[in-house]
Amino acid sequence: MYIQRKIALIDWDGTIRDGYTIKEWIKFLIKNSNKKDDLILETINKMFIDYQKGILSHDQLADITAQIYADYLNGLDTTYINHLAKEFLSQDEKRLFSYSIKLFELLHNLKIQTVVISGCPSVILDLYKEMQKQGVRL
Repeated sequence: MYIQRKIALIDWDGTIRDGYTIKEWIKFLIKNSNKKDDLILETINKMFIDYQKGILSHDQLADITAQIYADYLNGLDTTYINHLAKEFLSQDEKRLFSYSIKLFELLHNLKIQTVVISGCPSVILDLYKEMQKQGVRL
């Protein structure tokens, strides 16, 4: 039996949220965690500049950024990361475009399943998703 569903594929960064979440999240982690590493910020900023200049492809940028992020997280406690992610969200919500909440509400009301496709760290997207389920703003 074939079940027909309507699905909206939505990119997060630059579509729902202004800018790249990964850059702001790593900056927040370095500033607020006990694992300081300003070299990571410099490296990521350089990668994004190279991407904007066309030196790196989107796939290369995603791969390199994901590896840098994974290396940074190595050794950090997941409970601690989740705690910091909740703090980050309280600031990050301001980066959502003004139409974002209404878009998700409209899609929900139209019974269209939303699938977010993003390089945004899953810890952040999962918290936004949880907020939506609880009826909090998104």
